[in-house]
Amino acid sequence: MLSSEDVKMIEPLLQSLTGREAWGAKVGVGSFLLLEFGHPVTVPMKTVDPFVKGAWHLWLYEAAWRIEVGGALRAGSGDTSERKEQLEEAVKVLDGLRLEAISIAPLSGDTIFRFEGDTLLRTFSMNAEDDPNSPHWSLTFPDEETLEIGPGSHWQLCAATGERIRGA
Repeated sequence: MLSSEDVKMIEPLLQSLTGREAWGAKVGVGSFLLLEFGHPVTVPMKTVDPFVKGAWHLWLYEAAWRIEVGGALRAGSGDTSERKEQLEEAVKVLDGLRLEAISIAPLSGDTIFRFEGDTLLRTFSMNAEDDPNSPHWSLTFPDEETLEIGPGSHWQLCAATGERIRGA
């Protein structure tokens, strides 16, 4: 179980992200959702063209998610199969919005990313297995450390080298 103590250790790690403007919102493979914050960073690649990401890079992958604007449902991760083009357009509502707060629920790791304009990005755990290779979401920081939340009670902060710094 993700304990209240775990959440108290995680939330300060997220403070550097709050107050930043989102950009580059896009749906990846399946229902993955990618969101960038901070200045653009060009990432050189050996075998393909370089790509641009934010100094902070949020990746939702093993979690269901939905976007709410003004209390109304705007889009959800389950919309991918039949409405892929509409979903790709709908997630762009996050572009240009400032992130005001992040809250993580003990036990599940469900997370609410609260943006200005009464806009919420909610994540929901899809499994309870403690497989550290399938986190619900991850956030890469400017120093390339990565915070992973989920699955189940698992969380970890890893150095750019992949070495685990802390977690449960």
